[in-house]
Amino acid sequence: MQHLLPPERPVFKIITRSEWSKRHAPAGLITHKPCRVVVHHSAIPTALDYKGAETIQAIQRYHIDGKGWSDIGYHYLIAPDGSAIYEGRPADKIGAHTGGNPPAGVERIFGNTGSIGICLIGNYDIEKPSREGLHTLAVLIADLCERYEINTAAIFGHCECWSSPPKTCPGKNLYQALFGQDRWNIIF
Repeated sequence: MQHLLPPERPVFKIITRSEWSKRHAPAGLITHKPCRVVVHHSAIPTALDYKGAETIQAIQRYHIDGKGWSDIGYHYLIAPDGSAIYEGRPADKIGAHTGGNPPAGVERIFGNTGSIGICLIGNYDIEKPSREGLHTLAVLIADLCERYEINTAAIFGHCECWSSPPKTCPGKNLYQALFGQDRWNIIF
């Protein structure tokens, strides 16, 4: 496995689930082996609306109370300015962030199983991601690729996996920054 990060690993503020969540992690989440990373944006709230743990709690409430999911759908959430990484679901548990697994005959061949979902808070259809947010996202992705032996070709935007209806997520500006012509160059 190629090492993507230098030996002196960057240090980021990791906010554990027990630090931000007022809800206990549900029992019975199904284990999986991560083999890809799927990048998302929150759309709502925007980067300007971000209020720290309060925002992460609101996303969790929406996923549980609004959508009826057992927990927050993402494995990691990143502050728009890159200042903090929030732990969501454990990475070895199936998330709820791509719309499920595709039914037979659907072209997009993967869903939640095997996918680690990372959400950069903001609406990147209308906002531009900050350089610091992109850097934190890239370092987290590199760390996860090394930890779970994920090939860097298995990093996708939400719009590339199965969901119903199709999504623009992670937003055109974030998608372009990650996967466009200068793919990853602006980050490292």
